[in-house]
Amino acid sequence: MRCEAWGKGYATEGSRALVSKGFTEFEGRRVVAPSMAVNTASRREMEKSGMRLVRT
Repeated sequence: MRCEAWGKGYATEGSRALVSKGFTEFEGRRVVAPSMAVNTASRREMEKSGMRLVRT
């Protein structure tokens, strides 16, 4: 993603929409998003999208 788009909420908006779609349209029971442990920005984004850390 370009630096100009950082901090404007685009990732949060998109990830929330994808999580919602996973549960509504695809009738999923769980949404999984892997990330490297050192990538704290991605992990924070997942938390803002309503996800929680299950294991490392």
